[in-house]
Amino acid sequence: MRLLGDPVPISPKLIEKVEARAVLLVQFLAEAHAPQPRDPRLTLAYPLASRRTLTYRVNARGDTTETQVAFESVGRNGVKRVIDALLRWTPTDRADERILTTHTQGFASRDDVTPAFRFIQTIIIDNIKGTPETGCRWDDLFMAVVDETGVYRPPVARVKTFL
Repeated sequence: MRLLGDPVPISPKLIEKVEARAVLLVQFLAEAHAPQPRDPRLTLAYPLASRRTLTYRVNARGDTTETQVAFESVGRNGVKRVIDALLRWTPTDRADERILTTHTQGFASRDDVTPAFRFIQTIIIDNIKGTPETGCRWDDLFMAVVDETGVYRPPVARVKTFL
């Protein structure tokens, strides 16, 4: 019998599901924001021939969750891309802050060990929660992209969130 206030036991299967979701989210975000090299010979051709996760780690400290994932994608043209991504997510009652840092390396073939292309990018997203209305709320989305070319700040976006 558990009493009110006792810690809730968390099953290993539940932890695996949460980690798997976090890893898939980071892979999706990193892939969606991955830069394309200017040299067309280094561009990944879709559909992919293979994709595999090299390493992953999920840490939760207080309200902050950090997910680090390294994965490899090989295009049907033999070009290989390795992305090492770190997502730090801090939700609060007033806002959600996400910081995604990616280190992308492109290789001319799947057997190469020296990258022909490297790119580091950090995307900072602050989602300021609006006042709830009937079934939804309007949030303000602030974003900044930092990379070797400089800092880019698109205009603030108003986003409708359904509750």
